[in-house]
Amino acid sequence: MGTYKGIQGYMVESLASDPGTLSEVVGKLWYNSASNVWKIGKEGSGAWSSGGDTNSPHYRSAAGGTQTAALAFGSGGTAPYPVNRQNVESYDGATWTEVADLNTGRLVAGSAQQAPAPTSLAMGGDTPPPTFTNVETELYDGTCWTEVNDLNTGRKDACGFGISTAGVMAGGAVGPSTSMLASVEEYNGSCWTEVTAMPTATSELDAAGIETSGLVFGGSPYPIASTYEYNGTGWTDGGDLNTARGAGMGCGATQTAALCFGGETPPTPTNQSVKTELYNGTCWTEVADLATGRNSGCGAGTSTGGLCISGAAPDDAATEEWDSPNYEAATVTTS
Repeated sequence: MGTYKGIQGYMVESLASDPGTLSEVVGKLWYNSASNVWKIGKEGSGAWSSGGDTNSPHYRSAAGGTQTAALAFGSGGTAPYPVNRQNVESYDGATWTEVADLNTGRLVAGSAQQAPAPTSLAMGGDTPPPTFTNVETELYDGTCWTEVNDLNTGRKDACGFGISTAGVMAGGAVGPSTSMLASVEEYNGSCWTEVTAMPTATSELDAAGIETSGLVFGGSPYPIASTYEYNGTGWTDGGDLNTARGAGMGCGATQTAALCFGGETPPTPTNQSVKTELYNGTCWTEVADLATGRNSGCGAGTSTGGLCISGAAPDDAATEEWDSPNYEAATVTTS
């Protein structure tokens, strides 16, 4: 029988503690003399960890940016009518800081943000009666918000993706009712133009990607598992979510690398999911759960470094950070 040294080409090290940088020892075996166990470096599929709490809850808000440079804006409250806050906060990877308010308070708006630069678009959303659905678009330049050209169709519960000079607003609902939309609009840095509609009218959906490589998924009529891919011209069916959901959160740089998390799932529309799924351009795969189930929050970042921000949860100011891959020093057991 061959020895470990003969097979691997080196002796097993005895270490007083696990290596500090686990990404550098994936597949390597060592003996931890302090805990008297064998360990091996292991690469996981990703994990959520606690981030800094927001200063105010951002239930039914919008967000964009990266894990270390994010923006969350607008938010809602409770009955008899949701509060449409103008509140905006920025995140540096550890702490949320209040920055310049929106000109118009809104909730369930769409967003498109240039990363890593601070420019961002807030478009549409739900505003107080009698309007309910907003056409207004605002541009953030890193210091203040400026009103720019309106959407052609006011909408709430829509999704947005892309950047501030090439943004997309898709789906949603109009009026005080739940009259859903399939219509899609593109922003070129100056004005909005109606383009090819989605295959199905949907609201409370989420999105990831850029104008020429976008993805929308989930939504209502509750709950939906459908995924649609956008190439800048038309829509095609993508792989269905494993868990149908509405009012979920998502993030991702392209339609081949996206993350979907949380949301309202069966058996009741108010069930707050912890489930997280990763999309590779073909299918969704379940990965590590959120620590706290939530819906109607917002997401930012990429499929390897994402944020789940606020929402309807027991702790509605909580932020969770997603990192993939994650690394661990796994204990080796024998039987």
